[in-house]
Amino acid sequence: LTGPPVATSADGVLYVFARGSDNALYVMSSTDGVTFTGWTRVGGVLTTAPAATAVGGTLYVFAGGAGGALYVTSSADGATFTPWRDLGGMLSAAPAATTFQGQVYVFVKGSDGGLYEKHSADGGTFTGWKSLGGALTAAPAAASYTPAGSVETLVVFATGEDGALFERYTGDGLNYTDWTSLGGRLSGSPAVAGGGDRLFAFARGSDNALWSRATPR
Repeated sequence: LTGPPVATSADGVLYVFARGSDNALYVMSSTDGVTFTGWTRVGGVLTTAPAATAVGGTLYVFAGGAGGALYVTSSADGATFTPWRDLGGMLSAAPAATTFQGQVYVFVKGSDGGLYEKHSADGGTFTGWKSLGGALTAAPAAASYTPAGSVETLVVFATGEDGALFERYTGDGLNYTDWTSLGGRLSGSPAVAGGGDRLFAFARGSDNALWSRATPR
């Protein structure tokens, strides 16, 4: 591997994706989380670590490609993947992907350090890039969850210029809150896990220890 792996699940199967030493995308899978297949080469020429999510049993994998643009490939069975498609843009870090209200959302740190987003209802046609501003110093992270007594919420996290963790969120996928600082001192990109009525964020601190924050119960 030449960068961090990413994992997602679809139809009860766990998939792990990574950028290999030849800069191609590789995948392995497991039905029980214990026994994994060998690495299978998906191909492509990646310039960043991948991001993956699944909607309706279809896997979507994003990564930076030639010229710094965002590329996507998908698979309905986890074995046969579509050719890489160029979604444009100019990435300066690995993308982040998640699902929200049955749609695929992808976020990237642009060449200007700002956060950008695009999404798709069918995985084929994506919106244009939407600028969410900010000054990111590392790759973003995103996830959705449904707070108790509320609606499904999409949250995006990023490390700011002061090393603190920042977030923006939306309940409709269109109108985002302003950036809010959650404090701390990160030394890299955050990781986030959602689902159910709670959301968990993890990050490497300036002391190299693992730190976490979670939404209240």
